[in-house]
Amino acid sequence: MDIASRKFDLTKRAQRVMPGGFNSVNRMLLWPLAIVEASGAHFTDADGKRYLDYHAAFGALILGHNHPRVNAAVRAVMDRLDLIRAGVIDAEIE
Repeated sequence: MDIASRKFDLTKRAQRVMPGGFNSVNRMLLWPLAIVEASGAHFTDADGKRYLDYHAAFGALILGHNHPRVNAAVRAVMDRLDLIRAGVIDAEIE
């Protein structure tokens, strides 16, 4: 699939399941933005354009996208527990 087709496919699929095709405050963007990769302070869209992420989830991504230690901690929890929301789990309490 070429880049233009991939971007079109991702944005059209998103529009079918989310209002406006976005799950964020970025609904006001004037173009469809389909992110395919993120690392550190940067992300890349389906067109292959790389961006510096000044937004950083309003500061929630203080360590950046795809930080290896954060990913390892999430994997460790997911290996033993899924978040079923039927009661509290130790990670929520901590």
